[in-house]
Amino acid sequence: MRKSRKILLTLIVILTLCLVSFLVYFLLKKFNITNVKTLRNFIGKFGVWSWVVYIVLQVLISTPIFVIPFEDEMWVTLSILLFGVRHGFILSVIGMILTSSVLYLLGNKLGVKIAGKIIGEEELIKVQNKFDVKNKLSLPFMYLIPFFPHDALCVVAGLSKMKFVYFFIVTLILRSIEIFSFSATYIRRDLIFSGV
Repeated sequence: MRKSRKILLTLIVILTLCLVSFLVYFLLKKFNITNVKTLRNFIGKFGVWSWVVYIVLQVLISTPIFVIPFEDEMWVTLSILLFGVRHGFILSVIGMILTSSVLYLLGNKLGVKIAGKIIGEEELIKVQNKFDVKNKLSLPFMYLIPFFPHDALCVVAGLSKMKFVYFFIVTLILRSIEIFSFSATYIRRDLIFSGV
């Protein structure tokens, strides 16, 4: 009986994530947002409020489909195309920090309860204690790996006993470096094409 409950709970979690992903996909299709160009046109329609729409969309789209590793690069590219390199960098960092924080909190508040029900609370506490030190040391290095699913890493950090303050500081510093290095390619390209 207990095993079937665990299987059922796991299936419910997987189905919920799939449903949310399909809902996001359906809404994007409905508004004819199928690539970066159409997303850029959609956000650009909001004029002075386009930066708010950009951040809200980044958080709303990135949160349910956090397992896609190339998503960060898409958002940075879009922000640079819409707002230029400097403002695009700032907006990308703000959107990334909000998304990362939401994913951490989802992992921390909901993930622990779900994982506790699936593997048992005593077993979960044992695993959390075992991996707590390892996660603290490995989190900065994992952020430096290009095309790694960093958003999924935020959920895993939330599942561990890692404190939010530590997570926030490490995420802010290292993901800002990641976004800056990605933005730097646009700065170099602009300098080359402008003849500077």
